[in-house]
Amino acid sequence: MKNYLKLVVVFALALASCSKDDDAVMIIDNGGEIILSDEKQITAFKFLASENASLDIDVIAIVNNETKTIAATVPAESIIDNLKPNIEISEKAIVTPNNETAQDFSNTVTYTVTAEDGTTQKYEVIVTEDITNEFIGGGTAFPLDQAKAFKDTRGTNTGFVIWLFSSDVNVVGPFTIEGKGDGIFINFINDQGVIEGEYDVDFDSLSGDEDFPPILPFVDTDFDNPSEGIGPTKALGKISITKKGDQYIIKADVTYTFSNGLTEELKVTYKGILPVS
Repeated sequence: MKNYLKLVVVFALALASCSKDDDAVMIIDNGGEIILSDEKQITAFKFLASENASLDIDVIAIVNNETKTIAATVPAESIIDNLKPNIEISEKAIVTPNNETAQDFSNTVTYTVTAEDGTTQKYEVIVTEDITNEFIGGGTAFPLDQAKAFKDTRGTNTGFVIWLFSSDVNVVGPFTIEGKGDGIFINFINDQGVIEGEYDVDFDSLSGDEDFPPILPFVDTDFDNPSEGIGPTKALGKISITKKGDQYIIKADVTYTFSNGLTEELKVTYKGILPVS
């Protein structure tokens, strides 16, 4: 009983003598010492379908403990603004926000792991959709293997030209392509001088509101597509461009009315690197 009381007293004195800023609390008794753990890693990060109604499958993220980043890819069209993660961390550590808190992963979310000794480590979590790089026109899907962007700051606003194209195409300049393949041309202005943004497409060549359509398909340069080479008179829809990490995510859904009376919906999805010249 005396030994037990002695240990309690020593423990209390040791705590009282340590400040909040100490890296570790050290307790000494009869020559032995106990040091609180400084382990503060996220060892596993996942989204379980059983805990997230918007998911049909479990999603296992990749944890990089060198860069302190976590990357998760969810199925296309998943709702990611209210996902609850399942997080495994080092023994005796705690993480904030905790497992019980759903987060909006449409933007990067930062988690902080606190070790038993009070030291901390931050991790950035990036969630993206499993996107197929393609555009769909006339009910047919065409692959998009590459991307290039060109920036024009000669005017009062910053203009951008983005090309998304197949491996058979070579984009030489903002308005010049070579080869016999498939591609998409996107042309827009951003007052902030950045590519990212949500863009409403409301083009009508007859009204004079726009002098050039913001997005055009180029399908098979032998002109065997009924809409190729025929300028659209109207275009209505949306273009979304976001960036997560070093990757851009481009989505477009635009309905065209062509001068020959043809109406066609064009859908674009692309996720990848976008070099800017």
